[in-house]
Amino acid sequence: MKQLYEEVSNSFIAELFGISKSKVQYKREKWNLLMRDLVIEKYVTEALEKDEEVDKIAKAITHFAFRSGPVEDMHVDGKLTQEDMKILNKYMVNRLACVFLLLRNKLILFDFIVELESMFVTDWDEAKPDDGGLTKILRMCKEDGEDIFKW
Repeated sequence: MKQLYEEVSNSFIAELFGISKSKVQYKREKWNLLMRDLVIEKYVTEALEKDEEVDKIAKAITHFAFRSGPVEDMHVDGKLTQEDMKILNKYMVNRLACVFLLLRNKLILFDFIVELESMFVTDWDEAKPDDGGLTKILRMCKEDGEDIFKW
């Protein structure tokens, strides 16, 4: 049953068994099989177990959080060379890979780094979650389910 709930949408399950989508959602909550939790489990417990997945995740997050923003605009405007971009991207990918490996293997060290580094950013603006337009894309694509980008 868990495998079925992990792999398909609420709509599909509701149609398959002739029940309402709300009942499917209720069962997901009752059995702790929420899509959000399943995705977290996939990346924290499964994907980070494999070094090649750490590489893939670090590159994807670098592209999402760093490259697809002001840095890319600076590159297009000629303020950063291709060589600059390679150096910055490599730095970000390597640092994020370290963070993901810490999450996998050394949570105490991860916590230490967070506490230590947070001392140097006390005057920075408060973080405001920015999904880079993913909510809009998700809403265009999804049938139903949780709003995983709801902050």
